[in-house]
Amino acid sequence: MIPSTACAVSDTRKRIAEKLRHWGLRPGLRPGLRPGSDELGSIELATSELVTNAVQHAGPEPVSVGVHLRDGLVRIEVWDASRELPRLSLPDTVDESGRGLLIVTALTARYDVELTPTGKRCWAEFEVPPGSTCRHGGSLCCACRPRITH
Repeated sequence: MIPSTACAVSDTRKRIAEKLRHWGLRPGLRPGLRPGSDELGSIELATSELVTNAVQHAGPEPVSVGVHLRDGLVRIEVWDASRELPRLSLPDTVDESGRGLLIVTALTARYDVELTPTGKRCWAEFEVPPGSTCRHGGSLCCACRPRITH
């Protein structure tokens, strides 16, 4: 669980980055990815946007974040207590906010939101290079639990 505070976003981003590095993802261009792409940076940025939305719009309730690596995909999941679905919008050039979901959809292979009995889950998937795996031999293991807690 992550508290709904300003520091939650940066703390979560750092913890997700640590997990991704554990799985062998590093900053920089990888073979097979589009020019200018950086999967680690893209995943970190999209995570920040999803967690920021949850913290800003879910009220004082804690937020949960999970990260999974399976079959060449990293999946970030963010759960919050709000049942209000995020809306993709086109902000005006002078607006100071409202670009988060545009950024997420631009960076991800897939993105969606699902209502849950206690709120909603926003998730984003990223294609990663072959060979990204847990150092312990599998895509997930006892040392690499998918849920990141704070």
